[in-house]
Amino acid sequence: MRAVLPAFIAAAVLAGPAHAATPCPPGEPSVDGGAVATTRCRLELRHEAAVQAKINEYLKRALSVPGEIPLGTRVGTALSYAVSDRERDWQNPVLRDAEYYLIGLFGMTGEDTHALPVVGIPAYEVVKWAALRLEGMGYDKLEKWLRSDPNKPVSEPFGWQWAFRGLKDGAGIDGKKVVPPQPAKALPGLRIIP
Repeated sequence: MRAVLPAFIAAAVLAGPAHAATPCPPGEPSVDGGAVATTRCRLELRHEAAVQAKINEYLKRALSVPGEIPLGTRVGTALSYAVSDRERDWQNPVLRDAEYYLIGLFGMTGEDTHALPVVGIPAYEVVKWAALRLEGMGYDKLEKWLRSDPNKPVSEPFGWQWAFRGLKDGAGIDGKKVVPPQPAKALPGLRIIP
C-alpha cells in the first residue's frame, strides 16, 4: 500500500490533489501482459483520489467551524459529516472509505479512546463478506442481523484499510489541542507522511 499525504493537512486541501498519480508497482501480475493490471491500478488510483477528496472536504468543513475547538472535536465533526452523507448513500464505496478513515483518525485524536473498535474492523469485514455471499445463496439472516438500519442492506466490505490509515495518520496527534478555524496553510502538531 502506497503512503498517502494525510488529508487533514490544510495546505494539501488548499493546494488540490494530495498526490500525483503514481504508476502501479512493477511486475504486478496480470493475465494479459499488463492491460488488466494497468486498468485495475487506474481504477484504484481514481478511487483513492476520490476518497482523499471526500476526506479533505469533510475536514476542511470541520476546520472552518468558528471557535477555539479541540482538534479531536473537529475530527469528530468531520466524521459526523461523513456519517450523514453515508446515511443518504450507504452503498457508495467512496463514502464508506472516507467514513472508515475518519473513524480511525477520530479513534486516535478523539477525546476518548476509540481506537480499539477500529482494530476489529477486518473481522467485521470478513463476516460482512460472508453474509453477502450467503444472502446470494438465499440465506439472508446474517446480512439482516448486521444491518445498522433495518431498511438498508449492508454495503460491500473492504474499507478497513482506510480505517487503519486513519489510525496511522492520527498517531501522535494531540486531539486535545485547541485550534482556531484553519483557513491557513498548516495545523500545529500535524505532520506529512510521504
